[in-house]
Amino acid sequence: MKILICLSHLIFLAGNTICFGQTENPFQLDQAFVFDKKIEFVSKVNGREIPGNLLFNEKDGYLLLKGDMIAAAGNIKPDYVISFPKYKEEFVYLTDNKTGKKYSYKMNTDNSKYQAESHNKDFYEYFKENMEKSGTKENIGDEDYKKSSDRYKDKNSDFEIFVSDNTNASIPENSYLNNWSGLGYINLSGKTYVITKVKKESEELDVELKKEKDENFRLNGANYKTAQTTINEKYLDKYEEEKNKKYATDREKLNQIEDPQERALQKKIFDKENEMMESSKDVISNIAQQQGKSKDFYKDINNISSPKFMIQSMKAKIELEAYKTQQKLQKEMSKGDKADAKKVAELNKKLADIKANQEKINSFAQKEKTIETDYQNDSKKKYEENNKLMKEIIKTMSGK
Repeated sequence: MKILICLSHLIFLAGNTICFGQTENPFQLDQAFVFDKKIEFVSKVNGREIPGNLLFNEKDGYLLLKGDMIAAAGNIKPDYVISFPKYKEEFVYLTDNKTGKKYSYKMNTDNSKYQAESHNKDFYEYFKENMEKSGTKENIGDEDYKKSSDRYKDKNSDFEIFVSDNTNASIPENSYLNNWSGLGYINLSGKTYVITKVKKESEELDVELKKEKDENFRLNGANYKTAQTTINEKYLDKYEEEKNKKYATDREKLNQIEDPQERALQKKIFDKENEMMESSKDVISNIAQQQGKSKDFYKDINNISSPKFMIQSMKAKIELEAYKTQQKLQKEMSKGDKADAKKVAELNKKLADIKANQEKINSFAQKEKTIETDYQNDSKKKYEENNKLMKEIIKTMSGK
């Protein structure tokens, strides 16, 4: 069924970050956004200077990155990404270059690329706890935009941040307004500073402000179809119709089976398939309601791609295969002396193979239960272990 979308598409919609507890973002994908500040910058990579710019709404606390600074994936290229540091969220607006259709979706992000290792701290907390004023200054920016900037050094690494009080921007106290580039604004002790440079030689990170200007830019999100609309149109609106078609086909097949036991075993297979479809539908429906983002990405992927579904389906199918093979053997053996010895041997060999495969499947089932128990509070690790198990199952059962 179409509802069983490929994982890459789910990843595309959901992003690859996990959402921690946070305030709900009051902004919507399909509204208009305005920006009143602009920072032009260069990223220095392998001896090359790559220009870019960031737009800001200092009052409402969001910023925009234009798509020409973002790598394209296939035919899909983001037009704009709006970051909301306060809400740990991004809005992505993109165009399909083949069809010209425009889409938007939400994505979770911790917005703290410079956090201390193994800590979930946002940029402001990281700056306050880890950055020390060095006492040295640099003049950063193009001519007529030079800003005398204080250099701050990370206590534990070669990471550096430069800030200047030469700005007319104003953001709330004890807050920040930046994205992955590091450039933007931070309010320290009630005063707003512009971040003019971030640098970390060990990671070849070097981003530097060139100009800071007033801006007047407007983005109308209504020009893009939201993730909820897209997911509903492509999958959920068609789900009930497709499910009913499958149920009708299942019933027709079951009605053609005369043997009650064989019919019951075949129904068990259909039930497992339908259970998997419902689980996928529930996950996708929830992501649609969240406009494309996943509160716990790895949990959602586990709910769709867990080896549990494959193992349960394999169990049901091999149980039916064992029953049908046993019935064929009994029928042949009932012929007494006229039984085909070669056929009897082949059926016995097949039953032995089925038993061996059942033992393998039972072993996989036990591993899946162990993963579920051991990593019930760590969805990422559970996903990684389930992925390994899935590969093991496919490799083993294909005889490779």
